[in-house]
Amino acid sequence: MLTTKDEHGGRLLHAFNVTSGYAESCTVAEKGKALFGGERLHLAGASAAMLPLGLAAGGLHIAYATAEITGIADGRVTFRSLGDEAVVAVDGRARCEGAKSSYEGGRTILRVRRGEFTVRKG
Repeated sequence: MLTTKDEHGGRLLHAFNVTSGYAESCTVAEKGKALFGGERLHLAGASAAMLPLGLAAGGLHIAYATAEITGIADGRVTFRSLGDEAVVAVDGRARCEGAKSSYEGGRTILRVRRGEFTVRKG
């Protein structure tokens, strides 16, 4: 795993599973602090993913997501889930059809059980 950073400090975690055919599940920490809210990341065998950390996209500020961004438009971001459930945390208010949502400390936490889904601002 490694991260890249844009000019605004937003990052992408690049996660690689180099095992041949074996799915892996793990938590990620940086300097002793859990990333992705302590949520588990799921990677299929021989696959890779780029996951947002503190990234601005489509007018939303994505604190973290256990799903990959597949599309960006004004006021919305589309994701592809890596497992049975994806978790997306957005600073401020956000919504996603069919998601379980909660609002904690100024952040919307969305739990989604679909392969592809769109998070909208507001």
